[in-house]
Amino acid sequence: MDLSFSSNPYAGGPTFIAPRVSGATSKRGLADKGWHYLKGIGTPQNFSKAADLLNKSALQGDPIGEYNLAHILFLGLGTQKNIERAHLPASMAAARGNIDAISLLSRIERKLETADLGKLQQKAVTNWKNTDGGKLKKKITAAISSDLLTMRQLALEHFRGVGLTRSYQEAYFWANLAAAAGDHFTRNLRDRIINNGSKGGLLIATRITAAQAASLQMWEQTIGPAIGRQSISKGVSVPASVYNFLRSGNRE
Repeated sequence: MDLSFSSNPYAGGPTFIAPRVSGATSKRGLADKGWHYLKGIGTPQNFSKAADLLNKSALQGDPIGEYNLAHILFLGLGTQKNIERAHLPASMAAARGNIDAISLLSRIERKLETADLGKLQQKAVTNWKNTDGGKLKKKITAAISSDLLTMRQLALEHFRGVGLTRSYQEAYFWANLAAAAGDHFTRNLRDRIINNGSKGGLLIATRITAAQAASLQMWEQTIGPAIGRQSISKGVSVPASVYNFLRSGNRE
């Protein structure tokens, strides 16, 4: 499900918001300088200079720099308008909790075809995995050991695009697993993704199929057996329907 990309995922792009200064060469300092060039405050307005500084800030993971880069690309201000390229920095900034980026991301995604959206979301997931210092890997490790709350968290964060980059395919994958383990909340989320997808909104059929195949494999190899062992050896409470299925021999 990972997509490869260059070492500079924002290559050829600019950046923009009004940050607080914290050193001229720091990622926030670069975002601040870029914003002043963008707005023409304290210096003559220069979109090219603004784009260069904001891009450098975004590459260092500053959410304000990422948001402003996405905004420039989305509007085509001082650079060629490119909605697809705007998606990655908007997704990264939103995942870091930037409120403006969350709104911008939704605006960007409404303008994209569903098939293109799936590809861009998976690219953002890959970029996040490569830059978050292993935090997502730790969550996944906990989830596949049958931690139901972590499965739910992964599904929700991927669906909302806050805490993790938005990916409806990843959200469905984790919601499908958590629902199989008896979590009614994520069952509703899983069905919501499917229902919206059937209207052409969130996921194309091939991505639903891929997520279903991957989640079934994960369930049969790790999560299902782990739940079975816990319920038997540790007295962990799981729904009767799940427990009976695990004992029935319908899994290997």
